Amino acid sequence: MDSKDAVINLTGGYTGDGDLTLAADETESSATYNAQYYANGVAAAGTVAASLQYAVTYQ
Repeated sequence: MDSKDAVINLTGGYTGDGDLTLAADETESSATYNAQYYANGVAAAGTVAASLQYAVTYQ
């Protein structure tokens, strides 16, 4: 889920545009992402781990 809790299509080249912004006098920002599990069949109890790799560009 993106920072607005919308589903991210991981095959569509998600860019996250607008997730992090800084005003001229600010020095840090943050964005929170969440993982959600989908099952194509019957789901069973278990452990799920998620990770996110990102790159930041600035001007």
